[in-house]
Amino acid sequence: MDEMLRIKIKRQDVEIELATRNVVVALPCISEILKESESHILPAIRVSEEKIGLAKEAIECIEKKKGKQVPVDDLIKELNDMGIDAHEARMIIEKLMRAGDIFRPRDGFIQKI
Repeated sequence: MDEMLRIKIKRQDVEIELATRNVVVALPCISEILKESESHILPAIRVSEEKIGLAKEAIECIEKKKGKQVPVDDLIKELNDMGIDAHEARMIIEKLMRAGDIFRPRDGFIQKI
């Protein structure tokens, strides 16, 4: 049993070492890509954070009208009225879900956590 445990620990050390080495190798490449496209990426990130804030406000507004469970279609329509297209609205919803701000209590609805 101790030998199996040691093997697992050694294997994890090797995986961590390989992962670290891969990051060290990839970092200069990623840095170069960011430098080349900085003017395109950074404004998009900033705008996205602003739009996430708008989405959170829209969710609260719809909650006041319809209750805790917000219909996704209503949220997309509200965001569309704010100048955010449907595709980007769905991306924002997914980002909020991954961040743990909202969840899907049932199909077609979202709810704040």
